[in-house]
Amino acid sequence: MSRLRVDPGPLPAAPDERADPASASPVPSPAGARVSGHLPRWGRDAIALLEEGARLGPVFQVRLWRRALVGYRPEWNRTILSDLDTFRSRGSMSQLSPYLRGGVIALEAPAHRGRRAQLNPSFHRRAIAPLVTGRFTDIVDRSLPDGVFDAVSWAAAIVRRMLADAFFGPGDPPADLDRFLAPLDRALPAPLLPRPRRIRRMTGVLHAAMADPAPGTLLDAFATLPGPAGAEEARVALAAGYDTTAHTLAFTLWEVARAAPRRTTSTAPTPSCGRRCDCIRPGGSAAASRPGPSTSTVGPCEPGRWSCTART
Repeated sequence: MSRLRVDPGPLPAAPDERADPASASPVPSPAGARVSGHLPRWGRDAIALLEEGARLGPVFQVRLWRRALVGYRPEWNRTILSDLDTFRSRGSMSQLSPYLRGGVIALEAPAHRGRRAQLNPSFHRRAIAPLVTGRFTDIVDRSLPDGVFDAVSWAAAIVRRMLADAFFGPGDPPADLDRFLAPLDRALPAPLLPRPRRIRRMTGVLHAAMADPAPGTLLDAFATLPGPAGAEEARVALAAGYDTTAHTLAFTLWEVARAAPRRTTSTAPTPSCGRRCDCIRPGGSAAASRPGPSTSTVGPCEPGRWSCTART
């Protein structure tokens, strides 16, 4: 996973924005425009931009509204996540979105370290996994697609159900949840536009739910934070969890579908094998060389065409 971080100091401007590790800039950069930098490519095909940068080295720079450093290796993530003394939120990528402009993400040092210390015990994987793993497995089992399905819509729906269950518990989620998350499914600049009414309304829903949270839910843990901090942290976590997980799941399906034709067919059972097979093949834009999950197909085996995983 890549992580963006705004560079705290100015970087020397290269003569142009073309990728050149030996240019005047100490950090390589993908090809971009002189005036608008990488903004056009970021809005048009961000994945291709990041992949091009990753081929230049473990850390590269992009110029969006300002220059930012991008790293994608575990060592980079560990450095960023543990750099609490010099953590700076103001001017960072996250603060462009009103959905992330709050909570621990927006706190500067030294307050950031204190809030992290409050959140970590309740939200560590060891604390969360026992609470939600079984419920999430049940949600997925009941939501498996059949036939042709839209990967983006399916991922969005199933992640919303998971988050609603994790935050509010079993049952119907609040009616405002879909309205709150809807802009995150739209193309830029929709996720970056101010949404004061939606944010206020969702904060109110979370605050009311935390007055009597269901045991074993995330709101039960957020309710332990003092004052209004719990509802704000819950709102930001809800948006961030949805935005990252839903889109990662959709792109994962796209990658699986795109790779399917390249797999060998020697392990694919024949229709006469007597076993039922779940098969995936790419469809729509998922078959293209650009990001854009569209449809995947699940159906009976057709060796030589589909990639199959047999099951009895």
